[in-house]
Amino acid sequence: MPFDLDQASHLALVGLPFSGKSTTANFLSKALARKVISTDALICEKSGLTIEEWFSLKGELAFRKMEREVLHELLGGNEPLIIDTGGGLPCFYDNMEYLCQSATVIWLDTAPAVLAARSLLHADRPLLLGLAPDLTKRTEYFSILRLERMPFYSKASWIYRTDGHTQERWIRTSSE
Repeated sequence: MPFDLDQASHLALVGLPFSGKSTTANFLSKALARKVISTDALICEKSGLTIEEWFSLKGELAFRKMEREVLHELLGGNEPLIIDTGGGLPCFYDNMEYLCQSATVIWLDTAPAVLAARSLLHADRPLLLGLAPDLTKRTEYFSILRLERMPFYSKASWIYRTDGHTQERWIRTSSE
């Protein structure tokens, strides 16, 4: 069943790292003439710290608390936004429930092998620290992470398999 992207209040993209949330958010921003806000970028802007610094200096729990505050701030506004969430955001506190109540949530579901291949191009993510740059090991890692996060992501209003599909195709098929 299609949905009208123009009529949705906030749109929130969820999914594993490297699933294409930022790319899709930017595409949707141009297509719908809406502002994109990345929760991770907003946290960095507000704090003056990178995500890596948050994790190393303050720890993951402090980061997740700040993430929740930013989410509530964004969803509390009246301007319809496209929200590019961090991959772990839906999995902490009541974040996914709050997202589902306040926005149209779209899970960009991507095959672990695709995520693993994309991750080899990015060594700077906290999630990847200590993980060997080996495609097989990373595919296994993303397979496990997907299983752990699926109970949260699967609450989304819409699930879109991104493997091999462009944002243009996604927009076309979701509005037909």
